[in-house]
Amino acid sequence: MQYSRNNYGALLQAAALESCVRSILPNATVEHIDARPVRLKEPSAKTRLELLAKRYLGGLLGRSPKMPQIGNYEVFSGFRSQHLQLTDKAYFEYADFENENWDYDCVIVGSDQVFRIKFLKQRVPIFFLRFLPESCRRIAYAASFGVDHWEGANDPKLTTEVGHDLKKFDSLSVRESSGVDICAKTFGLRATHVLDPTLLIGREYFDSIIDWDAPHTHGSDWSLHCISEDAKYIDLVPELAQQRGKEIKDIFFAKSQKWPMPARIQFSSVPEWLAKIRQTKDLVLTDSFHCVCFSILFEKDFLVFVSEHKGPGRMLSLLGALGLEDRICTSRESLEAAAEGSSPINYELVRERLSEMRAASFVYFSDALKGVARTQEA
Repeated sequence: MQYSRNNYGALLQAAALESCVRSILPNATVEHIDARPVRLKEPSAKTRLELLAKRYLGGLLGRSPKMPQIGNYEVFSGFRSQHLQLTDKAYFEYADFENENWDYDCVIVGSDQVFRIKFLKQRVPIFFLRFLPESCRRIAYAASFGVDHWEGANDPKLTTEVGHDLKKFDSLSVRESSGVDICAKTFGLRATHVLDPTLLIGREYFDSIIDWDAPHTHGSDWSLHCISEDAKYIDLVPELAQQRGKEIKDIFFAKSQKWPMPARIQFSSVPEWLAKIRQTKDLVLTDSFHCVCFSILFEKDFLVFVSEHKGPGRMLSLLGALGLEDRICTSRESLEAAAEGSSPINYELVRERLSEMRAASFVYFSDALKGVARTQEA
């Protein structure tokens, strides 16, 4: 899911995965299929006028969605054009994919929540690669179901179709241990648990992005990147920061409004967002999986707010593997302990575990790209 107007993690994991492929197969021609949501097709003049009216009215009422729909989205498109090799053509609906004459040797789907039915809806055939000819090899690298169960359980037809798709994969790997269980119990297939591409490629890649475009970004005492509103204890953060005299910055976006215009969302550039995490002095607070990944890469103390809506499985799987389960905020007391810095992360131990996982994931991915690994029945 490389195309996003507000998701740093989705874009960065796509760039990391493409870079990993190039490092393993330096002589290969590599590109990202420019898959975009149907809703991003150019709207009619009437639709654009209706959207403008809604935004204007929302601005008058002081309303703005948590996941912003307006702002300087060019920071994402600019990074995409710099760091991804995209197909010349954009693809929206499944028919766009089905009608194309694909001549790839191999297609990789991953990472992120590319197997999450709730999010995919009518795009299920796209991300399970149903459009490819039989001659094309299929790889799923660090694909995520998003939650710890198969969301299509109440739809036998969908489950059968997806099972048929997955059996065509030459290599099947997932980002969470729960994904291994879903593949085995629901589809009877053996999947391998691997690292997200951002953790696979390592810190040096992202340091180079920062040092090229945002070397002088200022860091705050605490950095906050939260997307969901249903995660517990987030609302206590400003109060605790004030009590402890900590400078806190929301690194997701800044919102401003000049009456009577609608609220305006301003994003940092992608390198600046990374730099704000790297430059955080004391604590990163987040409910974002990829913000957690970058906090780990930059070896920052962090605390995770778990949202049931976003699916806690991916957080629990990663943190459990690295011995960081205590970084999940489970009470006001755990939030206060993190605020006090009373239990700093032992990054020497984390580095050891991460190094082992990275080595195993790299061998798996390299074998998959070279045609060594094969999907097997569980």
